Parts: sequence; structure tokens; C-alpha cells
Amino acid sequence: MAQQTHVPSAMDQRLTMLHQVSARLMQEQDLSHLLQQIVDFSIEQIGACYVIVGAQPNGGLSSDLMTDRQYYCRPFERDLNDYCRELSQLVRDQREPLRMVDIRSSQLPLVNEFFDLPTPFLGIPLYRGDAYLGGIYLLGREGGGLFTREDEMILEILATYTSIGISNLQLSQQLAQHNQLLQQRDESLSLLARLATTMADISDIQDTLRQLVLQLMTYLQIHVGEVYVRQEEGWLLKLLFHLGGTSEQSLWNSKYIRYGQGPVGQAARTKQAQYAILEECGHCASGLHPADEPCHFRVSCYPLAGQNDVFGVLAIGTCGYDPLDQQEENFLIAVTTWLGVMLENQHLIEQRQRLAVLEERERIGMDLHDGVIQSIYAVGLAMEHMRLTMQDDPAKAREVLDQAIHDLNSTIRDIRLYILDLRPRKLHDEDLTSGIARLVNEFRVNALVNVNYSGPPEGAPELNPEQAIAMFHICQEALANVAKHAIAKDVSVTVWKTAERVLMEVHDDGRGFKIDDAKFTLGHGLSNMQTRANNAGGEMEITTARGKGTTILAWVPIMNATEKANAAAQEAGDVNDG
Repeated sequence: MAQQTHVPSAMDQRLTMLHQVSARLMQEQDLSHLLQQIVDFSIEQIGACYVIVGAQPNGGLSSDLMTDRQYYCRPFERDLNDYCRELSQLVRDQREPLRMVDIRSSQLPLVNEFFDLPTPFLGIPLYRGDAYLGGIYLLGREGGGLFTREDEMILEILATYTSIGISNLQLSQQLAQHNQLLQQRDESLSLLARLATTMADISDIQDTLRQLVLQLMTYLQIHVGEVYVRQEEGWLLKLLFHLGGTSEQSLWNSKYIRYGQGPVGQAARTKQAQYAILEECGHCASGLHPADEPCHFRVSCYPLAGQNDVFGVLAIGTCGYDPLDQQEENFLIAVTTWLGVMLENQHLIEQRQRLAVLEERERIGMDLHDGVIQSIYAVGLAMEHMRLTMQDDPAKAREVLDQAIHDLNSTIRDIRLYILDLRPRKLHDEDLTSGIARLVNEFRVNALVNVNYSGPPEGAPELNPEQAIAMFHICQEALANVAKHAIAKDVSVTVWKTAERVLMEVHDDGRGFKIDDAKFTLGHGLSNMQTRANNAGGEMEITTARGKGTTILAWVPIMNATEKANAAAQEAGDVNDG
């Protein structure tokens, strides 16, 4: 018996093609490609002469995916959006397919204007749940026939998959936007961390601000950045630096700007961001805008305000019409708030430094007036007395002269101690033993006291920087106390090492003191030395008695190999984290 061969019917073929198209629609990631596949299927499998596929702009799809919202096989004479709006009125509310023998019976003015002959119509709305996404509209059928129930069924299935495909695109784009937002927030947090690290060191405020603005310009793709800082006058802003652009000239062609003058001055006066458009600014690099189009340079000025006042203004400029989005604007305002607080802190630090200088000048003036000047004045009176008695009583005059010489030497010694006490002393890229040797030499010259120093020739490389600085300052304080209070003739400073410690002894043969009375005569010096030793992991001991001199012994521990490795690893980790 001969085997019968199954020949697919036309409907089977159309369903097969529909299945293939539907699978592609479910996976499509581009709206234009998705809609074009619907147009192609409607022409090839349903035989439509005209196909309009409309997708609502407010359906959640961004405009950059919708270069053309409707696709068709033959051109219409008017804007296709107008036809689409008219046709959607027929099917949107009933939410099911609509077949018409002649579209002209709908009395749609634009459609009737285009079609002179009877034109069959098949349309179906696109819904996903209650959300209206658009519609598919077929007008005219090849061969002049009408759309059939079979065509309607095929189109209804196609519309279902189209709605799912559009919904998937919406979800995909929402997910992409969400991921982009998360990425932008991560980048913002990363930049904030870098800015915080940069702001931690404000030893050079201008260099710190320059680094911060450069990071902002890179992150936000800003072409020009400028910072103006408030002057002591309070009403004047000075350009601190200008970054970017093709010209070194400032945006406003001025180094100084008054409060209230232009966007920069207005930002300082009102404490609010100000915006401006500059024509032909001269800061645009080639390629930022077409050569035949004028430059439109958008400038934004943000006040750098602290808690109580404005201390500067940040001006940024970009070529083009697109402003910063709201998230970038909020981020920039947050950063400028940081910068304002940083400038305010720097201002307070400078004020405290000036106040400290004034207080120190006043103290020195009082000390000189009450001490050195009075001593010199007393020597002057003695010399005047000597002149009067020189002829009548030479022996008495000689006695007065000897006393004047002694008083002048004491005054010179006091002045040298002032010089020694005022000179800032710290380790200058040197190890502990080299630093202490320098301290001893300075002490010998200024205190006019015999001092001997001995220490290991190889230094003390076993100590970390914090330990070395602690021992250095303990020695500095001990020598200062000797110069001020001990009245010593000989001083010795000795540094030596054991397997576990580095030790230092400062001994003088001066008058000594009672430990209980030290807090009244030596102030905070002894407690400071004790604190420094303890913070470095060591200890300090004082041995003294009246008339028997003083010995200060301080020591700090030496790190073993394991501790050194752990400290090095921790330091490397801190650097990497930074």
C-alpha cells in the first residue's frame, strides 16, 4: 500500500511562519527591528497593501529607540502619525480585532482623503494587561479581496506576541536604566571616596582644590573649571586657578570679581547657583560643535559656602545645550558643599594661626620687657654709677664693672635660650641618632653648656617613624628643661640598644628638683615626655634630687621580624585602600 504524503495547507504554512516570527519577537531587543518584522509578516503572510504599526510614546519606551514610530509598505502623503491617531480611535476602546469591508465608512477625514476606492481594513489594539501600547492596522489586500476570519485570527495571535515583545523591551530598558543608575551611583560614591581622600590633606589648599576640580571635570565631562576665593576685604573674589579649555584666559576675562558682579558674584552674594550662556567664549576645542554653528557655552556657578559664609565660587563650563541632569546637579551641589566646608576650615585654621602668632608675639614682648630689657637697663644704670665713682673709688668701680659684665653674660645667655626655645625642631629626613646629634649641637651653641653625645654609629633603623619622633621630642624637652632650670655645667646624652629596646639617657649635673614640685616649675614638660613614651609602646623614668642633678631614661621596644612584616602589610593595605 503506497504511503500518503501530508501536504501542509496554506494555514499550516502561515502558522509556521507566525511561530517563527513570534519567537523572534519575544527575543528582540530593538523596537525598530520588532516593528519591521510585523510589517514584513503582514505584507507577506496576510497580503496587506498598507501596514501601520503604532507604538505609544508614553508606553514606557524611550525616544531614542523610536526613530520612526510607524512602519508601512507604501508612502502616505501626510504625516503617518496623523493616520495612526485616527485609526487608533476605531479599535482602542473595544480591545478586540475590527474588520471592515471599506475603511471609508468610518468617516475618518484623513483616511477618506487618501483612499478613493473601497479599501478593506483589519485592525487590532496592542494591550498588555490594562496598558495600551499601540495598534496594528492593515489597509487594502493584495488582489482586491477582503480580510478573512483566518486573517483576523493570525493577526490576533501576532498582536499578542507583539504586546509581549514590547513589554519585554520596556522591562529590558527599565532594567538597563536601573543598572545605569546604579553604575552612576557607584561611580559617584567612588568619586566621593577619592575626593574625601584628597580633602584629608589640605597642607596646600590650592593644590587640593585643583585636584578635586580636575576629578570633577573628568567625571562629569566638563570642559572648563575655575575656582574663585574670597579675599580678606570680604567683598572681592580672586581667581585661584583656571583649568581646561583651549584658552588660558578666564571665562570672565577678569582675575577679580566683586560680590554681585556677574554670575560668579551673584552666586557668592545669593548663596545660590547661577547659570549663563556665553556666545563665542573661545574655550571650545575643535569638534565640540559643528564649524558652521555658533558656540553656546553653558556656564554654571556654585557657591562654596560653609556654615556661616561663602568662601568661594566654583564655575564650570561645557560646550553645548545639554545641561547636567538632576542627579549630576545634586551630586555637584553636595561636592561644592564639601569644598565650602574645607575652605571654611582652612580659614579658621589660618585665623587660629594668626591669633597664635599674635599671642606669641605678645608673650615674647612681655618676657623681653620684664626680663632682658630690664636686665640691660640695670646694666646701664650700673655703668652710669661706675662712671661717677671711677675717679673717687676705683675699687668700687671695678666691682661694679665685674658685676655688669656678669649681668651682660647672663642676659646673652637668656637671649640664646629665647632663640633655642623659638626655633622649631623636628626630624628632617634623618634617623633618630642624626636628629639627636643635631639637637645636641644646637644646645651646645645656644645654652653655653658642655654637652657630650654618644650613640650607635649605624643609627636606630629598627624603630618605626612614630617611635623615632617620640624619642626625638623627649630628648628635645629634656634639653630644654636643662637650659631653663638646671644651671648645669655638664650634660650627657646617650643612646644605646639591646635585643629588645632602644634606650636614651639625658643626664645633667645641675641643681635637681623634687618630683612633687615638678608640676609647678616644669609645667607640662614631664607629663608630655611620659605620654610620648607610652604612646610609642615604651616608658620613661626620672631620677633626681636637690643638688644631685637629674637623669631621664626613656626607652621604646624594637619590633621583631613578624611584627615588622605585619606592620608593612598593614601599611601596604592602607595604601591600596586609599
